[in-house]
Amino acid sequence: MATNVLKLYAMNIKALSLLLGIFGQGLIAAIFFWIIPESLPTDVRWLDFIVISLVFWLWMWNFVTPPIDLQDKSQKQVGGLGQRWSSIGLYSLLAVLFVCYNLYAELSGDATPLKFSLQLIIQAIFLFLLLGGLLISQGITQKTGSVYAYEQTLKAGKADLKASIQQLLYKAEDFKGVPAEVKDRLKRIAAETRYITPSTSGACMALDSDIVKSCDMLRSYMADYEVNQKQISSLIDQLERDLNRRRKAI
Repeated sequence: MATNVLKLYAMNIKALSLLLGIFGQGLIAAIFFWIIPESLPTDVRWLDFIVISLVFWLWMWNFVTPPIDLQDKSQKQVGGLGQRWSSIGLYSLLAVLFVCYNLYAELSGDATPLKFSLQLIIQAIFLFLLLGGLLISQGITQKTGSVYAYEQTLKAGKADLKASIQQLLYKAEDFKGVPAEVKDRLKRIAAETRYITPSTSGACMALDSDIVKSCDMLRSYMADYEVNQKQISSLIDQLERDLNRRRKAI
């Protein structure tokens, strides 16, 4: 029920935003083609109309599009948000001020208007700066996402290792035939995992794999401690050595 209400609300917001955008675009068209005097050259009129329309839709896009995807745990959009807003803000300021100056020069006669070709080139430069800024923003966003993914990979590797050792300790505690000395050794091993540094190096990943395999084998042997006593002791020794190596590895 709540999901359907949210979807309906989102649809209404999009429809309202579209209507607002169309209304705003209509106002811009009315200003340039009905209000501004006919003395303004047609090519300049169309150039300024397109530029102002672009600025308008850029800000509509900014306000309508959520700046951050709340379902994305990495929140990578935060990284490039400042660059995005700065790029759009700077472009809007430069483009609108340049349009206002040229309109004033063309209509007032108090200043010399620039040639259309020069106006077009300058507006193209402003647009180029905008696209460059948005490209940088996208690059920052992707880099932030990559860093998050890398950190999650590191955490996942350490979490798997700790979980495997913890499950082994639980098994040892569940089986009554396992001596207290063995349980104490496993508790010390479990406590040592807090000093492990997450890493994706080949050496560390190989040691992580060996430790998990040893834990898996020990869990199966724990079901009959008396029969598998020697194997269990040998594997715990190996587990301690591998864990010590893992702590020193980078």
